[in-house]
Amino acid sequence: SHWPACSGWSPESLARSFPDREVQVSSSRLALFDYHVRGEGHSVRIEPMALSELGERISGKERDDGARYYLQQADVEGVFPELLGDIEFPHWISGANTEDSSDERLSSQLWLGESGCISPLHYDMFNNCFAQIFGTKKFIIAPPESYEDLYPSVLDEKFHLSRVDPNRPD
Repeated sequence: SHWPACSGWSPESLARSFPDREVQVSSSRLALFDYHVRGEGHSVRIEPMALSELGERISGKERDDGARYYLQQADVEGVFPELLGDIEFPHWISGANTEDSSDERLSSQLWLGESGCISPLHYDMFNNCFAQIFGTKKFIIAPPESYEDLYPSVLDEKFHLSRVDPNRPD
């Protein structure tokens, strides 16, 4: 709670601070941003959008298309370097201190979406330290030995995504 991000970041404040900043935004007519679903009205589209426009769309001020909008994995260092000073890595994270000789890369990623946006079940290729600045997030965590039971997409570039919908398992 001592991070400047905790008191200074909200969808509205970020849109005001960086109105013309272009970000890559995913849109879907479904709450679940499933990159495997194909068909009319079900696929996820990714398009460039000004942050101010994203702010208006996720706040409901500009909603006439029935889509949900989700900024996913925006690299703070690359897209919002001005915000790096608002983020502090805990001392117990490998590589958090400049004296640490770890080869692990630290990165901060910004996710920004409206209530109800759901990321598909997946695994992350790097360790995570998750910090929720605004709103809430629900996680489903499975042990590594469950990997095969989660039907990974081994045949395409989305190999880290599961084909299981945890709300409707078979």
